[in-house]
Parts: sequence; C-alpha cells; structure tokens
Amino acid sequence: MISDYSINPWLPIVLIGALNGFIITLALLLRKRHLANIFLAIMIGCFSYQLFSSVLYQTDLIKKVPFIVGTPTLLLYLIGPSFYLYIVLTLKNKNYLNRSDYLHLIPFLICLIAASPFYFQSNAQKLAYLNNIDPNTVNIPLKRAFYFLGHIIQTIFYLILSFRMVFHENIKPPNSNIYGKLKWIKRVYFSLMLFALIYATELVIFMFFDSYSVQWRNIFNSSISFFVIMMGFWLLKESDILTHTRFSSSLSLEDEKIQEIKNKIVSVLEDEQLYLDSKLTLGSLGKKLSINTFYISAVINKSFGKSFNELVSEYRVNYAKKILSQGNFNQMKLFAVALESGFSNKNTFNRVFKKITGNTPSEYRSLTK
Repeated sequence: MISDYSINPWLPIVLIGALNGFIITLALLLRKRHLANIFLAIMIGCFSYQLFSSVLYQTDLIKKVPFIVGTPTLLLYLIGPSFYLYIVLTLKNKNYLNRSDYLHLIPFLICLIAASPFYFQSNAQKLAYLNNIDPNTVNIPLKRAFYFLGHIIQTIFYLILSFRMVFHENIKPPNSNIYGKLKWIKRVYFSLMLFALIYATELVIFMFFDSYSVQWRNIFNSSISFFVIMMGFWLLKESDILTHTRFSSSLSLEDEKIQEIKNKIVSVLEDEQLYLDSKLTLGSLGKKLSINTFYISAVINKSFGKSFNELVSEYRVNYAKKILSQGNFNQMKLFAVALESGFSNKNTFNRVFKKITGNTPSEYRSLTK
C-alpha cells in the first residue's frame, strides 16, 4: 500500500524490526547448513523485507528503487509454507524434502506468473505508476483482494495444517532439546495467529469501510516488527533452538527401554512384514506400536545405525532379492516385484535396490540364474 506518509513515530520501530530481521536471517543462513534453519530464515527474511519496503514507501525512497514495487506482497506467499516446512523438518528431525513438499510453492508460483507482466515493466513505467497512484489504492498490478485476501487464506490454511503437529504431538522427552523447540514453535505459531488477525482486520476495514487510514498500516507493520524483534530475543535466549542433532545423541533412554522398543520394531517388520505396505511411515509405525515417533527414530538411529527410511528400504530390498532369486518368479515383471516388495514405483525400486546391492534388479536377476 502506498500512502501520503510522512516521518512518524512508528517509522523507527519498523526500521529496527527490519534491520533486526535481516541480521537474524543472515545469521541463520551462515550457521551449519540445515534445511529447517533455511526455511526459518526465509520466513523471517520475508517479514523483514516487508518492513523495509514499508519504510521505503513511507519516506518516498521507493521511487529510487522502483524495480522492487509489488515484490513484498508476492514474498508474503512464502511465509506460510516456510513456517510449515520448518515445523516438519524440525519435529521430524529431517534434513531433506520429499517431492510432495515442493507443492507448497504452487501459490507463490501462481502469483509470480500472474504478476510477472507488471514486474517486467521498465522503471519509467513503474515510476509513472507510483506517481499516479491514489493514497488508498494498492501497490500491486492486480486487484488487491486477489493477493492480500489470498495470502490471509493461505496463512490460515497453514496454521490449521500445522495445528496437529504443534499441539497434538506427545513430545515429552526430558533430556531432549525437541521439547524446547516445540515451546519455541508454539510461540511463533501464536504470533502468526495474531499477525493473521491484524492483517485480516486491516484488509476488511480497507475494503469495506471509509474509516481506513494509514494508522492501520502503521499498527500492522509495528506488530510485524515487534514479532521479528521478539524472535531475535528468543533465539538469543535459547540458542539450542537452532541446533539440529540426531535423536540418538539428543534423546536419553535406558538400555532396557531401547531394547524393548527395538524388539517391537523388529517384530512388526519381520513377523508381520509391515514393510510390504508401501504407505508405511514413521507416523503409522508409531501408531501401530503406540510409541512416540521420536523414540522410534532414536532407537533406529542408535540400534541399527540408519534412518527409518533406510531400515525399511533394506527390508524391502531383501524381500525383492528373494523373489528375484526364485526360479518360479522369473517371468514376473520388475514393476510387479517392486509393488510386491512394498515400493510404490519402479524408479524408486531401481534406485534403492542398486544403492544397497550395487546392481539393478534386472542385473541381480541375471546373476542368480
């Protein structure tokens, strides 16, 4: 939004929030590389860029850099996905993305494509746009509702999507930093809820009431600034929030308990052959055993020296090897072998099989004839 801003008492607060956010973002990116910290950096960076661009609009310095007009609004579409993926990677102790995770970028890409004709305009065209814009109109090329209302809906969607992970996970390992991270995530969650509420209120007043004034924009930006400053304070106070270690080193369990959980894991994998279910996940195994997924992951890491996915893949490959080495299954297509062994597709089957055995399934079949 562009308005007839003059220097006001709110501006220093917004500027401090922006600079604080940029420092946090840089610090996160310079730490030991972990995807969770990168997504946290993206979220804070987007907020900071929004604040900084607001300062540029208020001081009229935006006309010195017209090429960034509209970009802050677009980047808001990365906040919800970044927060959600940060939660997933942190609470599940992952440092990789699944293919399905990239789907969270679709709303951002749609808006980028929709607004690209405006972004590719010359600086002269954008300056003319800035000079002709009305104080209470929008600073993006398409209707305000499409972008801002869409962003509010997206934020609410990710708050709902994150709710179960944040509040329904039974995480109480006293010697683990995961519990501390969960408390930190809850703080950020409630802050985002407040952000969405203020944002929605401002949009409703802007669209449906004549009483809209720039003070609402000042309140909105100041709330974001306060949020970013508090995040910096929390991160300094609880530096272990940014530490991502394997559960085997961060979770303390008695040897007897470890052996008990290990026996249960082996039992469902070997006796019940649960690995033949292509939809098997760490979460579904946890429900099957009625054991917290963090304990299961810790035991697998410590007892088997591998991740859950690696362990399940090993069982599946061994099962596939038995099928391929039996003469009465020689006519069985490799895709059928993959499905029979618990793999969901042939490409994954080929890749994992070769990684574990050093041969492709077809090569292994030939060697066993």
